[in-house]
Amino acid sequence: MAIGEITKGQMIRDYFPLKVIQKDNVIAESATGTKRNVMRLTSLVQKADSPNENGRIYPFDVMKESVEAIQPSIKERMVLGELDHPDDAKIHTENVAIVMTKLWMENKNVYGQFEVLEGMPKGQMVKALIEQDIRVCISSRGTGDLESYLAEDGNEYNKVLPGFKFITFDAVNEPSVQKTKLYVMESKLHMARNKNRMELEKKFLAETKLIFR
Repeated sequence: MAIGEITKGQMIRDYFPLKVIQKDNVIAESATGTKRNVMRLTSLVQKADSPNENGRIYPFDVMKESVEAIQPSIKERMVLGELDHPDDAKIHTENVAIVMTKLWMENKNVYGQFEVLEGMPKGQMVKALIEQDIRVCISSRGTGDLESYLAEDGNEYNKVLPGFKFITFDAVNEPSVQKTKLYVMESKLHMARNKNRMELEKKFLAETKLIFR
């Protein structure tokens, strides 16, 4: 993508380690009075104004707008997350594992609260992963436009433009190592066109050998 070029209407997916700051096992009561055991997780899920590993920046105002826009869906318990991520923007009910119950900002940090849907097969898997201290990541899915620009630090980033909308947040077990490593390294190579590209390529090849060893 050339400097200043805008790509429009694409799905934007970003990963963030599930840094659980609170885990509760609570008794929740439904609208019909049915009680059920619930694993409830609270975690940092996104940040504004900071480049992420995919070379994207979510400006504070864009993040704030998207967090506010999804609130009605959260209130209606419609923000369902899958275990692992699909290739499209559709929610595949058979893969649903979590439901978002809260999403809010504190300064530039975005926090989310989720309930693990233990009555769903994939929800049981998420619960088992967490209870066994297996690393889980949160993958945000959204749609919007990106603009490429050269920052003061000399790196090229993709800025998420106004109008971005969150679709949901999925639970993933450390996204596919090969794809993630490759994607991050491709991004770093792209951003380093005026720096020591050969050194990054050597590092990329070394990491690739480790991945497929």
